[in-house]
Order: sequence, then structure tokens, then C-alpha cells
Amino acid sequence: MAIIEQLANAIQVCALPVTAAEHYGDIRAALQKQGQPIGNNDLWLAACMRGRRLDSDHQ
Repeated sequence: MAIIEQLANAIQVCALPVTAAEHYGDIRAALQKQGQPIGNNDLWLAACMRGRRLDSDHQ
């Protein structure tokens, strides 16, 4: 348990953009269609960054 607490203290946790799940699905479907799927962690990173970028464009 101490190791988990150390890890949690060492990593900054960022809020997940509300739109991330929708972006996740869009990105995954597009990559599957192209025959170029990527890992789930990479998908989440891409979805979060797309959500942040698009959300900031509309502010």
C-alpha cells in the first residue's frame, strides 16, 4: 500500500475532459477502419489531448 501512495503522490492526476470518451470512440473507430489500431493507453492520451485542444479552441 505504501508503494501505491508513493506513486500517487509522484504523479499529477489531471481531470478527464468531458468529451474524451466521445473522442476515444471516434479515434478508435477511425484507426480500426484504417487497419491501424493502437493500444488503449495511447487511445486515452490521444482522446484527452484532442478534448483539451478542442475545448480550448471554443473558449
